[in-house]
Amino acid sequence: MCRPAFMTAGSPDSARAIGLADRFRYWSGASGRRYLFSSVAADTLDDLAEAVLLIVVEPDGEAAHGEPRLVWIGSIDRDGVRHGRSLGPIPHERTRCWAHFLARDEEARAAILADLAGS
Repeated sequence: MCRPAFMTAGSPDSARAIGLADRFRYWSGASGRRYLFSSVAADTLDDLAEAVLLIVVEPDGEAAHGEPRLVWIGSIDRDGVRHGRSLGPIPHERTRCWAHFLARDEEARAAILADLAGS
């Protein structure tokens, strides 16, 4: 199985300037392109049609400055059905969901997912 090449590229300057750095984050793919994601509550995923979705485990304790660990990558189709793959167990603690809403169609979502997955 191909391991995703994604990595966090920080928060937008504008989000940091207004105190919302924790809500928005760039994730970079293998190409080096950055994609803007919004932090979303897990209980809202059924309402996020046509989004690219990442589920990550945030570092904790001594590793607080480490990189988040991706545990699920995929998309949500126009009917709210999730399509993707698990990359490991999804713990209940420190898990965050990130959604990208700027892909114009299924083809664009697939290209973003391929870039984030490094394939």
